[in-house]
Amino acid sequence: MCKEDEKKNDFRDFLAHLEYLGYEIRYTGSEEDNQGLYATHHKRPALWVFKRFVGVGVSIAYCMGQNAVTYVSDYLKIINDFNKRSIVSAFYTNVDAERPNLNICAIFAAPYEKRAFGIFMDEIHRDHDEMRKASDFDFYAEDDIVEIVPAAQVS
Repeated sequence: MCKEDEKKNDFRDFLAHLEYLGYEIRYTGSEEDNQGLYATHHKRPALWVFKRFVGVGVSIAYCMGQNAVTYVSDYLKIINDFNKRSIVSAFYTNVDAERPNLNICAIFAAPYEKRAFGIFMDEIHRDHDEMRKASDFDFYAEDDIVEIVPAAQVS
């Protein structure tokens, strides 16, 4: 089996694991050519899942409220605090349609292994839940957060 076939099969293993965790896989293009896809869950945030040379990347994005713009310095401080406390995720912000987004991204940079990937997903969920519990978070999401999935992710 060539390395490209192994990579495709590896990605399918990651997707099967996400389905086991209760995610529904939604392809954005053809299954074979797809570089990324949505994974939706009835209790968890939607994920943008994308292939890596080795492993897989997972991203969650939220559209934030006007306070994230008005109080940008404090907003950036809270993002830095999220990064200090996170286990596997990186938090960053960008602007889309003149509104800031809060992005959470994590990379599993290894071939699929059931136990290790399960722990990785537990830690992404923990990082996300800790962010949602932050006392100042709702202030920056004053318009109530709107979960978004980026149209494209760079791997």
